Amino acid sequence: MKEVVAGIFERTRKEIPEFISISLVNISDGMPLAFSSVVPEAQGKGDISSAYGTNAIISCRKALKAMSQKNELIECIYFKPEVLSIFRVIGPKYWMGLGFAPNANLGIIKVLMGKFEEELMKVLY
Repeated sequence: MKEVVAGIFERTRKEIPEFISISLVNISDGMPLAFSSVVPEAQGKGDISSAYGTNAIISCRKALKAMSQKNELIECIYFKPEVLSIFRVIGPKYWMGLGFAPNANLGIIKVLMGKFEEELMKVLY
């Protein structure tokens, strides 16, 4: 499975405009199954960012529940001056995080992300 995910990640790096990083994370323990980044300083820090991302997903789910909404979080988008991040829940067990430059076209990124999400779903489930 890891080899297939690595191949999907490599295609993602090539196709996503202004790509910075991608991760695939287990929601239950916050540990990444895979992580890749073009930023050398980010290598080796996938565990930390994945744990924080998992906490963000769990917090968003709790917020939805508190607002009496369905506990069906699909996606979170985080904006920082140096990076935009999309965290998208993939099935019941995983989430995918994608980081890219703030000047990238969000619409194109989301369409491409959906394509890679479908590929990951076939591998994971």
